Amino acid sequence: MLLLLLIPVAISWFIYSYYNSELQHAQQDISYLNTENSILKKEIITVKNMVKDENNLKDRAKIIPMLQAERATPVNILSELSSVVPKGLYLSDYSQSNGIVTVNGYAESNSVVALFMDNIKLSKPLFNPTLDIIQKQKSKNGNIYRFTMQMNVHEKISTKTKGAK
Repeated sequence: MLLLLLIPVAISWFIYSYYNSELQHAQQDISYLNTENSILKKEIITVKNMVKDENNLKDRAKIIPMLQAERATPVNILSELSSVVPKGLYLSDYSQSNGIVTVNGYAESNSVVALFMDNIKLSKPLFNPTLDIIQKQKSKNGNIYRFTMQMNVHEKISTKTKGAK
């Protein structure tokens, strides 16, 4: 009779041991998967950072051709300005921003400044000259006229090169 009582207890113990073993294996699998998951999350972050860096590099690479195209622009503008400056007019300052050139200078008379503006109007790369300021100043040699002028620049001036065929 004792044997009959021990058989169900033994069967229960074997079933318990089997399921306990399965549970431990499942917990080990879960622990392994969690470890792998955290490794993959770190790799995903690394890949996202790499993609971000790649996009930044692509953006920078897009800027390089624009900068190369604009590299000669100031030289071409100054070359054009030197060809349209009449005798008796002297430029003292030059700046360029967003397709607008600003020049400051001195002239012997108002008519010389007017001639400079007419020459700019005839220029192909420069257009729409606007006289911002003209002031008469006394100097050792008589009167001199200080002026500030703005003009627009055609976008294609950056690709224009003197002597190109």
